[in-house]
Amino acid sequence: MDELERLERQKTMQELAERWQTHEFYSVLTVFKMLALKREMKAFGYDDAGVRWQALSESLRKAIDNFNRLLREVRPVVLDRMRSSIELSREMQKGSCVR
Repeated sequence: MDELERLERQKTMQELAERWQTHEFYSVLTVFKMLALKREMKAFGYDDAGVRWQALSESLRKAIDNFNRLLREVRPVVLDRMRSSIELSREMQKGSCVR
């Protein structure tokens, strides 16, 4: 019975970890969209010389500016590709992706 309980706990912990990773993943996309919107709307601190804008890494600033240059109709497609790319990366890290 102890072995069964241990396996059950291990499975539960793995499921919780996967849920947490999924939550973090969606949070990252939400934060990216929020930052892109703030930049596009020229919110306080997000202009070229803004302290908040300058606090972001250069690669993130470039990604946001490139995203904002896209047509509005294309942006959801790009976000879906980002989501797919991250999910694929997660699957490969788990070792469950077979080529």
